[in-house]
Amino acid sequence: MKVFVTGVTGFLGSHVAETLLRAGHEVVALARHPATIDADLRGWLPPGREEIGPRSGLEGRGSDPSPLAPARVVSRRDPSIEPVTESPDDREAKGGPILRGVLSPGATDHAMRPASVAPESASCRAAAAGPSAVPTSDPSAAGAAGLSGVASDTVHRKVSGEEPAAFDSVVPIPGRLRVVQGSLSDDTVLREAIAEADAAVHVAGMIQARSEAEYMRTNRDGTESVLRAAESRAGPLHRFVLISSQAAGGPSRDGRPVRGEDPPRPVSSYGRSKLAGERGALARASDIPVTILRPPVIFGARDRMLPGLFRAVARGTSVVWGAGSNAFNVVHAPDVARAALLALKTDHPTGSILYTADERAFTWRSFIETLARAAGVKVRILRVPPLVFGTVALASTAISFLTRGTPFLALDKLSELREPAWLCSSKEARERLDWAPATSVEDALAVARAWYQQRGLI
Repeated sequence: MKVFVTGVTGFLGSHVAETLLRAGHEVVALARHPATIDADLRGWLPPGREEIGPRSGLEGRGSDPSPLAPARVVSRRDPSIEPVTESPDDREAKGGPILRGVLSPGATDHAMRPASVAPESASCRAAAAGPSAVPTSDPSAAGAAGLSGVASDTVHRKVSGEEPAAFDSVVPIPGRLRVVQGSLSDDTVLREAIAEADAAVHVAGMIQARSEAEYMRTNRDGTESVLRAAESRAGPLHRFVLISSQAAGGPSRDGRPVRGEDPPRPVSSYGRSKLAGERGALARASDIPVTILRPPVIFGARDRMLPGLFRAVARGTSVVWGAGSNAFNVVHAPDVARAALLALKTDHPTGSILYTADERAFTWRSFIETLARAAGVKVRILRVPPLVFGTVALASTAISFLTRGTPFLALDKLSELREPAWLCSSKEARERLDWAPATSVEDALAVARAWYQQRGLI
């Protein structure tokens, strides 16, 4: 199957693309800045170069003023490839996994590749499934194996005491990944890219913005653009998977985990924009098979903010909102990617809204303590009054208007922070997709920490 994927240069989008590739599928990936594609994915690019732009000749449209700009060719081993500092498509990388996640559950498109990272060898592309990293014939399990082999080996040795299982049988096949340069506003690029695909996974999104209008432009209007492109195809799309957010459904009701069938109750501009994108997809569910995934806090390798938390606990001190008792769920990024793969290969009703979470409830305190255990250190947790967070958010939002940048912590996010519980149920995902997290949170954090250590980030 050939799958169109948005947000491939981001945190979760890179995991989705790699999972699909390792499961034997081809990927046509939309990227505003193709040069920032993660090193782990470059082995899948066409030999010797990266082709940018649809095959029609409208290469590079949207990033070059010429409508017929020539394709930009980048060597996939070019050491000069470095990430851009920021673009509208990766602004949501700000905020850290706790701030980003608890404030905006299900945050998706985070660019994470420092310029110092060089492409890895095939032997360093093994699974990051912790103790589940064993040879398998199941393509969905193999697809979930897309992280650094060194990280996986570290966890596997620690947990099982055995030599790590080899996933070198799932080595990158050059040419399986084609990157199309463009954005969610490039209608022509979207139409031509999705026309050659059999299915679509829409990951790109924005979680930190200065106003609700900015959120809507990406999370509602951008989703609408991809849906219009899907409708314009000559033939039917196998399935459209929208990776949304727990924020679209809203916080827990009286402490009860939220389910897909519950009426949505978003409490922030971000949540309302994600819900608006969902509604656009559901409006077409009778014509296009649609699945909506609502992950909670997502963590894992390539997340640009998780190293900061590891460094904080390594220094022995971390901070929490108030008493640190707000409850939430988390999920490992490869597990969300595997849910997207299962949504493409498993027969289930169109219009399904599925939460994908490790259902163990964490609080801010317990999650930071779990991080500290993964790092093998003790941490002192400092309570920060909500008023301080409010002051930071106010200042951050005000500065963003002056600089026309993205706030580190948007004022809008305080409405999410105030909620006592962000818990959700993955019952429907288990029943309809046979999905469950592949590894424990502790093992997944160990995988992520080893990945960052290997790259000198912590």
